[in-house]
Amino acid sequence: MKKRLLSAVLALVLCAYPAMAADFGTLTISSDREVIDDSVLYELAAADEPSTLTLRTPDGETGSLTFDGTKYHLQPCGQTDKFTYSVLFSADGENAYGLPYTEWFMADSDIGQHIFDPVTEWDARHICSVPRWRDCGTLRLTGQNKLKPPYALLTRFFAIHRDRTAAISLEMQPALGQPLFLAYHNGTYTLTETDPDRFIRTEWTQLVPLPTNDLRTLSLTLINASGEQRPLFTFENPASYLTLPSIV
Repeated sequence: MKKRLLSAVLALVLCAYPAMAADFGTLTISSDREVIDDSVLYELAAADEPSTLTLRTPDGETGSLTFDGTKYHLQPCGQTDKFTYSVLFSADGENAYGLPYTEWFMADSDIGQHIFDPVTEWDARHICSVPRWRDCGTLRLTGQNKLKPPYALLTRFFAIHRDRTAAISLEMQPALGQPLFLAYHNGTYTLTETDPDRFIRTEWTQLVPLPTNDLRTLSLTLINASGEQRPLFTFENPASYLTLPSIV
């Protein structure tokens, strides 16, 4: 009799206090609203029971993204405001340099890729961005457009670029003038040149280390479908670089 009574009491307690929300851990968001790994957001978007995800900035500010079983609730880091929407979804796009990224939003319907339509306004709340490429750093060049040692970043670029499925970027900083930005994605090289008065983006099909008149140096050169060439910089040609043509 006592056991049956205890079971009835426990059942009443469980009904009065539903199961706690599933804890999805903590997601760190940078000041630019970027995250490195968004796998937990895919899990949260597919959740069918109450779930909670803690948001945190590198400075220690916190917020939350929760699912109550019906709607999603966002409290941005360091804020008291809360926003409620029906759907959590992602959309893939490319930035101004031709590199892939994923954006996460909340809205009352999954508007997917339509979110990037420049002529349509959507009632959506941006959560974070996820870069989908490898940044190989910044190369420093001399006034004669020659690569300054050490060559570790260039070696790293070539090593990553052997995987033709990887999207990568490389910045070049001349001694004089504005930086150049080289991106590779889906078989296309994109070179972006900037200065205060212009933003020029060109596309190329090949990246080739060509020998120069000085046999001790190579010129890293872009080539387009018409055969036009755009030299980027020259660098020394030690034995470790002799396999370069195999990666273009």
